[in-house]
Amino acid sequence: MSKFCIKCGKELVEGTKFCTNCGAEIANENTQPESTNQEKVANEVNQQVNQQVNQQQNYNQNFNYQTNSYAQNDTEEKVRATVKKIFGCEINNNDDYFKAEKKRSSCIYAIIGAISVALVMIPFYDKWFWFEDGFEKTLLHIMSVLSVVTIIAAVLICIFSLIKYFSYNKEVKMYRAANPTLPKYGANLKVTIPVLAAAFVACLILSPIMEDIDTKAYNVYHDKGSSKSVSTQYSDLVEERASGEWQFKYTIKEYVNKFNKVTNSEISVKSAELKKSDKLNSYIWNDTGGYTMITTYSDNDKIFAIDFNVDSEYYEEYYDDIVDTVISAFSISDDEVDTDKIEEMLDNAMYIKGYQDFYCSNGIKYMVDCSESSIDISTLPEKMSPEK
Repeated sequence: MSKFCIKCGKELVEGTKFCTNCGAEIANENTQPESTNQEKVANEVNQQVNQQVNQQQNYNQNFNYQTNSYAQNDTEEKVRATVKKIFGCEINNNDDYFKAEKKRSSCIYAIIGAISVALVMIPFYDKWFWFEDGFEKTLLHIMSVLSVVTIIAAVLICIFSLIKYFSYNKEVKMYRAANPTLPKYGANLKVTIPVLAAAFVACLILSPIMEDIDTKAYNVYHDKGSSKSVSTQYSDLVEERASGEWQFKYTIKEYVNKFNKVTNSEISVKSAELKKSDKLNSYIWNDTGGYTMITTYSDNDKIFAIDFNVDSEYYEEYYDDIVDTVISAFSISDDEVDTDKIEEMLDNAMYIKGYQDFYCSNGIKYMVDCSESSIDISTLPEKMSPEK
């Protein structure tokens, strides 16, 4: 194949490196660097490899997606199968129809039975608290727990049975519509209704009986608690007046100073609202949801009574602060005061409507009295003669 010099245009023989006319170097097409061809081959190989890798990745992704889909579908199928096995009903012949009728009736019996047992157990709820430790308290405690368990179980049984009943009822009606000559069966209401009625009557009878038992147990507990109070001992914390009445040995100023120290308060006699009478003076400090009142004899300012009054609506909210303040204040008068007993009375005041109780120790009486609007916590000397 002939070539021409690009400088002078002379025709040259193939393979000539220099022009024979002008001496210019002749570019040979076959002298193109081999590296270019190698790069092209490498690029083609890389493209093929990348294409294979992408195809493999796509395959793996599709495989994982299909695997997850199969696993999810398998789980859903198992759940559906379980639900269908528990609640489902399929009637293909008369034998299936009669079995479905029996199961539908058994759902009614389960509901009636669960409600009946719950009605009988309701009166036993929380009727053990005031009994002394022993067989009766243990038995009633067990009955109370069983009453709660029975009520919860009755709710679950009713829900479960109702779902099954409607499932069977739907299929039974459809099959009966297609086969109108089949006999009808149902729950025996002549048995179930009397059972439910008897349970309801038992609940009505047992409720007042158990309430009466609970009330008597509380009264016995209250009487024993009062009789155990130390109420006949003379205390050097109280003293007898010339008139035969009793008073604390503290004056109001002495008590207020001690009260501020133990409760981190800043009350003073001057900041109190003062109400005077011929015999007694009352110093009142109002606070959120209640007040504190100290009553003294007007002739010597020694304390006759200390009273804490709390509005019922605030009592539970500020209960912890009230307990701390009351016990600290009572400990000023008697550092041997039974704090557990005081706290027990304060706790009962929160849960028992119209609660009243008292505790006596070392010649001092501590009282809790609840009304609809407030809880009154007070202390004053017992009226008794000192021991000689």
